[in-house]
Amino acid sequence: MIDLGRDGLAVIAAASTVNLALRTDAEQQSLIGCFARLLHAVSGPVQILIRAQHLDLGPALAELGAATTRLPHPALRAAAADHYRYLAELAARGDLLARQVLIVLREPAGAGPGRASTTAAANRLTQRLTEVHRCLAPAEITVTPLSGATIWVGRPVFGSGLRPPLEATGRVIPTCATAKASGGPAQGRVLRH
Repeated sequence: MIDLGRDGLAVIAAASTVNLALRTDAEQQSLIGCFARLLHAVSGPVQILIRAQHLDLGPALAELGAATTRLPHPALRAAAADHYRYLAELAARGDLLARQVLIVLREPAGAGPGRASTTAAANRLTQRLTEVHRCLAPAEITVTPLSGATIWVGRPVFGSGLRPPLEATGRVIPTCATAKASGGPAQGRVLRH
């Protein structure tokens, strides 16, 4: 959970993806039904953020190149070398993208002062996140809440090779760690739950 001060609380979750094009018409209708149920079920502010970032294969290529020479069998070394060449060709094209889907739920600050108001808002957010998971599970979409450590902190956390994201435009994404790292004011603090 991220405490947004007077603006309430927010929770950020990563969602897996589903390729509709590979499904039959009946399966596509079922998946669309899951999304419709989600949109009808949300009871507060929600943002679905889909971002694409350039993928840097440099670290993976370096690791693969070093590991190739340590493989015990010549056939394994040859296969690893072929894979290295394939990845190097992909990297040379420079158009590799990694996509990430984030679901951001926000709960306005409660009317009451202090910890009780924050706890009530946190409970409502937890219920809403559970509802999002329940609506998307039949579509085989996993929803994983992110903690402060797994939200961007100036380094990639969703796998090596991702470049740092574009500057966050909202007050929800930055945590104290990201705000301080960027030199800006701390706009939120991560709640341990």
